[in-house]
Amino acid sequence: MEDRTNTEIEIGDVESYGMQKDSGFSHQALVMTTMRKCLENASKEMKPGWFSNKIDKQGNSIRTYEEDTRQCFISSVEAVLMVMECDLDDEAKKELKKLTDDRNSIKKKLNDEEDNEWKSLLPIIRQKLMAAGKGNINGYFNKDKVYYQTYIDECVRIYREIFKVLTKQTFRLDYYQSESYEA
Repeated sequence: MEDRTNTEIEIGDVESYGMQKDSGFSHQALVMTTMRKCLENASKEMKPGWFSNKIDKQGNSIRTYEEDTRQCFISSVEAVLMVMECDLDDEAKKELKKLTDDRNSIKKKLNDEEDNEWKSLLPIIRQKLMAAGKGNINGYFNKDKVYYQTYIDECVRIYREIFKVLTKQTFRLDYYQSESYEA
């Protein structure tokens, strides 16, 4: 029988384990960093941006923009897409194309609805709205209308699916290898 009294193993602090700063460029680390940021943004409540007004000690009004968490999430998924562009296989490209086509279809449908609403207004009303700077540009959203808000909400749903495709891609690339530690 083997004597194991002198074979103590000490487990280090794995919570604070990270990449060494001088370890060089690592594509996997870059993917992991962008995906982590994306997950942070995905875990927030998805709500539009707004301006908050506060009064400072001198009585001055300070207007601060609170970011649109939906747009932050969408941008973070696009960052992961940029980083993983070289990793995409045919399966991922096919799924991403379908999701992108769905997004474009929704955008066109909602743009058309907004344009038709504008066209249905009486000319005098359109003229007054244009004079107030609230006109319509064919093919573009008015951010204050429900069509844009609906589009962004649909984009959040689609970008969640895009992130799932990218996560499956990292699995197929075996980015989830276990690391070995030496004492």
